[in-house]
Amino acid sequence: MQNIMNKETKERGFTALITVLIVSAITIISATTLIFLSISESLLGFSAAETHEAIQIADSCAEEALFRLKSNQTYSGGTITIGNGNCIVAITGSGGNGSARTIIATSTITTSIASFTRVITASSTMTTNTAGNATTTDIVRWRE
Repeated sequence: MQNIMNKETKERGFTALITVLIVSAITIISATTLIFLSISESLLGFSAAETHEAIQIADSCAEEALFRLKSNQTYSGGTITIGNGNCIVAITGSGGNGSARTIIATSTITTSIASFTRVITASSTMTTNTAGNATTTDIVRWRE
């Protein structure tokens, strides 16, 4: 009789051990999945923020280049620093009354994870009055 009770106790102990192992494995898999999902979401949020900052810098640089070009029609571009970032501006087109100009502003933010680059292209027409003392700028196109 003692053998039968001992056998039942051993079987119950083995069943409990297997159940605990299965539940533990499921819990570990679930926790690992949640950790990877949270890391992935954090990286996506970081990427979105850096991309947004890169486009803001490129947009600001294009506006600054347009202002500089309006003040000086021979301005050909260069590096512009805005806040914590900078961008490279290139201007194509020729001078003169009614001339068409294209401004290309490229902003790059480099982090330890990745580089985020955005480009703004703006096309404008420069018109100088007959006295030569004022220039107007008509923006024809502005796109990322």
